[in-house]
Amino acid sequence: MFYSLENVVRATDLSGTTPPSAEAILDQALHLVMLGIVERGERFAELCVGMRFRSAGGDAMRDENDDKKTLLDVICKLEHHDKYKFYHSRVVWILNELEKHAPNDVRSHRVVLDRTTTPQISAEEAKKRAAKARQEAIMQQMKAQQASFAINLDDIGDEEDELMEEIDDEGGEQVSFGTCIVCQEDLNSSRGFGALSLIQPSRLLRKQPDIPSSYLNEVLTMKPSLDRSYSSTPTKFPPTQKEIIDSAKQNLAPNFEGFPSSHTKFGLHGSVCTHMMHLECFQVYSISIRQRHRAQATRNHPENIPRKEYICPLCKSLGNVILPVTNPSRTVLNTVPFADWIRAAGISILKSKPDPLMDSLQFKNGTGEFVFWGVQDPGYALALRNPDRWGDVDTAKMLDTLMSVCKSFSQQTRHLRDRPEPEAGDRGAGVYLPEELIGYTIAGIEVAQRGVNVDGGGLVVDNLTEAQMRMVRGLLVCLSRLSAMQFKGRVDEGRDAIRQAIIKRLLPEWSRITLTSFSYPLLLRDPFTILVETAAVAPEMIKHILILTYYACLARTVIGLIYILTKTRSFNTPYLASRSHEEVFGDVRMFFMSVVRHSPIFEHTAMLAFETFGEARIEKLLYQFTLPFLRRAAILCRSILPSAFPTPLLPDNASASPQQQDEYKRLLDMLGIPPLADLPNQDTLQNALSGWCAHYGHSQAASQLNCGVVLEYPTIYRMARLPVVLDSLFGQQDKALTCQRCNTIPMDAAICLICGATCCFQSYCCTDIDYNERGECNMHTRECGGMIGVYFLVKRCSLLYLNAGNGTFALAPYMDANGEVDISMRRGRRQYLHSARWEDVRKTWLNHGIPTIVARKLEATIDPGGWETF
Repeated sequence: MFYSLENVVRATDLSGTTPPSAEAILDQALHLVMLGIVERGERFAELCVGMRFRSAGGDAMRDENDDKKTLLDVICKLEHHDKYKFYHSRVVWILNELEKHAPNDVRSHRVVLDRTTTPQISAEEAKKRAAKARQEAIMQQMKAQQASFAINLDDIGDEEDELMEEIDDEGGEQVSFGTCIVCQEDLNSSRGFGALSLIQPSRLLRKQPDIPSSYLNEVLTMKPSLDRSYSSTPTKFPPTQKEIIDSAKQNLAPNFEGFPSSHTKFGLHGSVCTHMMHLECFQVYSISIRQRHRAQATRNHPENIPRKEYICPLCKSLGNVILPVTNPSRTVLNTVPFADWIRAAGISILKSKPDPLMDSLQFKNGTGEFVFWGVQDPGYALALRNPDRWGDVDTAKMLDTLMSVCKSFSQQTRHLRDRPEPEAGDRGAGVYLPEELIGYTIAGIEVAQRGVNVDGGGLVVDNLTEAQMRMVRGLLVCLSRLSAMQFKGRVDEGRDAIRQAIIKRLLPEWSRITLTSFSYPLLLRDPFTILVETAAVAPEMIKHILILTYYACLARTVIGLIYILTKTRSFNTPYLASRSHEEVFGDVRMFFMSVVRHSPIFEHTAMLAFETFGEARIEKLLYQFTLPFLRRAAILCRSILPSAFPTPLLPDNASASPQQQDEYKRLLDMLGIPPLADLPNQDTLQNALSGWCAHYGHSQAASQLNCGVVLEYPTIYRMARLPVVLDSLFGQQDKALTCQRCNTIPMDAAICLICGATCCFQSYCCTDIDYNERGECNMHTRECGGMIGVYFLVKRCSLLYLNAGNGTFALAPYMDANGEVDISMRRGRRQYLHSARWEDVRKTWLNHGIPTIVARKLEATIDPGGWETF
């Protein structure tokens, strides 16, 4: 211990810089010292004070005790060393503990700094103190002016008082968001900082298949609440003989009950790793990453610099953007009754003057979307050339990184997006951020929480982490900054104009009066996207927009359901004897007919659907297909205004009715939305619904075979179903292991756990020779999961994770009777599917954690690459 500390300190003093291995040596040496104090405090203190060692640079001809030091001498010298301030707290603790056993020796050797002398201040620190002094002087002057103004004018208004209070709060103590993981300094408004985040393309969200009817049966047999865990008693491991026999009878061919990849929805998903960093520190860290890539040119690095990727220095998570960090909004919700608010909004629209700039910033195809939220919008590049439009420079830098990353993904994925959008080069081209980034991210969070139990009878929003809500707020800040760039000359940065444009899109009667042309029916748009747009620019009216978008979601679901039911046989679906949610939906048949009455074809089809399926089953479908919208709206509202949307108290089980305990009713109470059963008393909602349905009924979409509305898959997402016993894959079930590309049984099979397809693992028969000799697993990943892939390698009994040309192996969810993993089945013991490990694989996929797992494995090793051949 003595020579470890002495050599490091001496080498540092001679060279003026810290040796390369200094931190590791000091960590280990100080840890041993602390162990000695804890285990043998008194005896160890005697050795530290009494035992002397010859210094490393001592002269052998000098007296024996002249150049000898104790361990206490070296520790005292390390306490105030300029190069090792990071270890100061540990050294102070060591000296304080030694002082308890040898107080005189420690006090005589310990260096006590003179606090009376003024330390030398650096130029940078002097500038900071001078700026702080000027700020305090300005604030004192403002307070003095405020006091004199209050004396002269006794009738000062409440609004002005609130404004000055906000100014006082801003001038006071700065709010800290934690510490930077690099420099360990506070994260506050004095320096720009952000949260480390990853934006990745995703094909997680699923669309409801029309056929076969088994998918519709899953919806009909769902539990009424997705925030409760309905799992039965834990599965025994190893399984019983009866379970093994029952599983052997199940037919897993041809795709192991996997979900078809053709019914997935593309989007961009955002995630955070909970760590934050100053922008200056991040620039230095990025330079170090580039230096590592140059120094290790032959290594397959975990991050890709052209894609702006990096590894979090603390948790080793993959990232490619930094998002702004803000506190929840202090906006006060508009408490005007819904009918009065709509009337006032319509009057303000009538009184407003035409806004040619706002009209030019909306899509020409009549959808009501805004061009400045398209990532390939050429107007953004023009705004970047004018620094006056940037606003906050730090936020502008983070926004530019986000836009460049999203633009790169957008240019490569136009064929995967179903939304009508302008051509490349036109205003508004590319991924639409409110829908395909923020909306998709919130949808991904909601899907991952399905079937997860909420403690204490809460809602899905009570399971959200602070990092997830902070990420949603950061993405909304980016949206508001993009809109502000287009209205830089206006005082409110165009918020009032965008708010009126959103209201015009939702209120068709006011749109007709003001001659606003929306040729695209509202029911063909995702209502949740409009809610996201409102949260970005006008959060004060989100409670009223919630009501409108919810009823738009109901009408849209009616259209999608009729289209699905026309292709489904009623005798293949489970029978429901009676309705269960009459208190929420009221007269379901009347609502369906009012939605489709403007299209004779749809009206006739709806009548046949009710005669065939009955009200009970149709009500159940309406319940389950609209529940995800309420869950996502709750996540959005809790993220931006947590105090305005608290979780309602759950009644006691003894007195609560089944409808009150259902998640649907609890979400309606939280969001303040009147149920559909109360629609006869809502004249304003009836007018809005009539306008939306008439617009859709008279459009071309209603007369086509495909109604234009595709519903999302509302149940809990499952992966492909693997057999309980691994032996089943080598017996009668081997016909399931047939490669669809070469129509042969692979020598080494890989099962895609997302869709259940079988691929040839590293086989020459299925290799893309024209594209870097990619293996079939990589080829299938592009068609199925996008950038990520999860495969079970049958003969190797292991998992394969793929992400953007990289990959890694992981332990399979199979274990023998002793709970041990048998990689490549070398021991030959029978393998059983372990339910807990299988659930971990599913959670990793649902939470978009595969890129981080691959990056962590590659970061921990010197990987040579070659994953594209798998």
